[in-house]
Amino acid sequence: VIVFDEIQALPPKCKVLFERAVNFLVLNCGCTVLLCTATQMEFAHIAMPSNNELMGDENELIRLYDSLTRVRWIPELGKSLTNEDAAHKLQNLMRSHGSVLTIVNTKAVAWDVYRRTDDLLKEQGMRPVAIDCTLDREAIIRQSRASAQEDVLCIYLSTLLCPKHRLAYIDFMKAWLEGGGRTLCVSTALIEAGINISFPAVVRSLAGLPSIVQAGGRCNRNMERESGDVYIWEFKEEALKNLAEIETGKSCTRKLYHEKPDQFETLCKPSGIRKYFDAEQSYIQKVEKYPCADGNLVDLLSVNSAFAGGTKHLFPLKQAFRTAGEIFHVIDDDTHTVVVPYGEGKDIISALLSNSDIKQRALLLARAQQYSVNVYDNMLKRLEDENAIYTIGDTGVIALRPEYYDTERGLCAVGRELDLMIM
Repeated sequence: VIVFDEIQALPPKCKVLFERAVNFLVLNCGCTVLLCTATQMEFAHIAMPSNNELMGDENELIRLYDSLTRVRWIPELGKSLTNEDAAHKLQNLMRSHGSVLTIVNTKAVAWDVYRRTDDLLKEQGMRPVAIDCTLDREAIIRQSRASAQEDVLCIYLSTLLCPKHRLAYIDFMKAWLEGGGRTLCVSTALIEAGINISFPAVVRSLAGLPSIVQAGGRCNRNMERESGDVYIWEFKEEALKNLAEIETGKSCTRKLYHEKPDQFETLCKPSGIRKYFDAEQSYIQKVEKYPCADGNLVDLLSVNSAFAGGTKHLFPLKQAFRTAGEIFHVIDDDTHTVVVPYGEGKDIISALLSNSDIKQRALLLARAQQYSVNVYDNMLKRLEDENAIYTIGDTGVIALRPEYYDTERGLCAVGRELDLMIM
């Protein structure tokens, strides 16, 4: 039995390749495949039995959704908001709900909204909670229970923080919330699926309906209260021109919302999710076979028509396996990995600088993955111009200088002054 969890996160360009792989596993290898998600997309080309839904028929699904309802959907899409507008609204939500999670589509907007909201909360008397990731869960819960109304844990999350840093912050935040402490978190979509955390209120920047529903799963998750509130806002300053998938999903959701603006809750049920994927079909069909310069990967790995047409019967196998292997990336691989001096990352960098043993290097590089940040070409160029990065010996590994990694923001293109250390 093979379980694919959070299947809604499958990149659209991999859809047909995935369907064919599943068919091979089921029809030829005797496997049972289980697809798990709160927002099930259609897989028209997977060989499925008619009774493939484990949760029952349509009526049973509706009853389950109704009985497990734990949030109110509150779309506020009358006008798009500047980051300053959003910060003021978040300040008010913090006053009324105590804790708020905000999920947006870009790192730049996440940081700007976080910074502005944090400043506003401080102006009204908020005391930021010092984050000590060396404390165990019970100690954090005790500290949270003893905190005053003015004490607020403020956290920014994005992939500019290395994985170890993000996990430490998420674990601290979960324990703090469990203790009843107030929390403001502004994050990119990295927190919207697979993270077991619960806020009384969630704000989701307008995006594809599956993303909005997944974000709602972080609201009143454990049914601590009768109902949580999920707000949907549109952020004016989000630049999505290079994020076609998000922009398409956002447009589809907006269109469905405007058709029946008073029925957003219905959109978040199975029938509404199906409508969303129907609306997204024109985009999905353009990319679902993994388009590339040579056509698409589905063709390269099957009939390979461009090649086969001129070879007649010279070759029994027409597939371009090597070419397809070079092209295929589940996630676009146009980034560069930078090891950052967070926590054990400092020791790993030092060890790589001094260690020439190949086996030891391999072990260090494996550990370094948890202390690395992936950056695009433009960010790498800025870091190079700032002399913020350097190559570790002859390893080819890029490391970040300490003054360019901030405990609050993560990797920064502008350095900060290091604290004076007197030995």
